[in-house]
Amino acid sequence: MANAFDLAVTSIFKDSNMTVEATYQSTGSSDLPIRVIKSTSRDDSDFGDTQLIEEKTFIDVQKSDVASPKIGDFIVIDDVSYEIYASPKIDALSLVWTCEVRS
Repeated sequence: MANAFDLAVTSIFKDSNMTVEATYQSTGSSDLPIRVIKSTSRDDSDFGDTQLIEEKTFIDVQKSDVASPKIGDFIVIDDVSYEIYASPKIDALSLVWTCEVRS
C-alpha cells in the first residue's frame, strides 16, 4: 500500500507543469520513457581577485521508474543527452533519485 508521500511524489511526476518527458538510456537495456524534473544550481565563489561561477545541472527521477541509476547512463530531454557523472543520491524516503548530469 502506498503512503501519502509516495502518492504525492507520483502526482508531481505525472504533472506536465512540473516535469518533462525524457528517455533513460542505460548500457545493455532498452530505452525507457520517463518523466523528470530538471533543475540547475549556481555557486559563486571568490578566488583571489577572480570570481568563480559554477553551474550544475540536476535531474530528479522517480525510483519507481529507474530503480538504480548509474554513472555513465544518459537521460535525454528534447534531443539533448545528459550523462550522469556523479553518484546519484536517493532522498530520505527512497522515492526520488537526484542525478548530477552534464550535457
